Amino acid sequence: MKTMKKSIYLALLTALVVMSGCHQESDQISDSELDQFLHSEQYTVFKTNFEKYNANLNFDNVVETDLGNGETLYQLSTKLVGLEVGVLNVIISDNQFKSFFELRTFNSDLSKATVSFYGLDGVEQFSMVGRKLNNSDLYELSFSSKSTSGRINSCIGDCYKTASDACDGDGDCKLLCDLLDIVGYCTASLASACFGHCYF
Repeated sequence: MKTMKKSIYLALLTALVVMSGCHQESDQISDSELDQFLHSEQYTVFKTNFEKYNANLNFDNVVETDLGNGETLYQLSTKLVGLEVGVLNVIISDNQFKSFFELRTFNSDLSKATVSFYGLDGVEQFSMVGRKLNNSDLYELSFSSKSTSGRINSCIGDCYKTASDACDGDGDCKLLCDLLDIVGYCTASLASACFGHCYF
């Protein structure tokens, strides 16, 4: 048991180190575009519908990613609560906000993860389950059939396959993804990006 905990902590530490090298962290949000979002009606709706997760947002580790075309993605993760991590995703373009909430739930041995995506109104739009295949680093994905839109399911599946195939074809991306998928982060990150692409 002690060895398993040590392995989990080592895997999480490795994932955090690798992820910190891939993104720009915002040390100060007071003068940023994100600050505008934090004073917006959308954020008020989020706080109302996701009170538990809002209280645990980690403002010290905001991940900022330039998406091109004048769009910036800000990801505010929650602190780990039990086996859940939430991520408030905010895409800002020309002072317009597009945002959704992502909830990642892991089982105790990290062999299964559920990633659910919600509109800020609290309604689940899409979810997927990743199960680690026996004795391998591979995950089997299954998508929810209860999506509010069949178009979203189809779009996310197609987008995920394209992104995954592209990453598999690039040595650096494949290495990072394989390292991060020890705890399911790469799979969840690809799915999150595809949800953002298909939802808006």
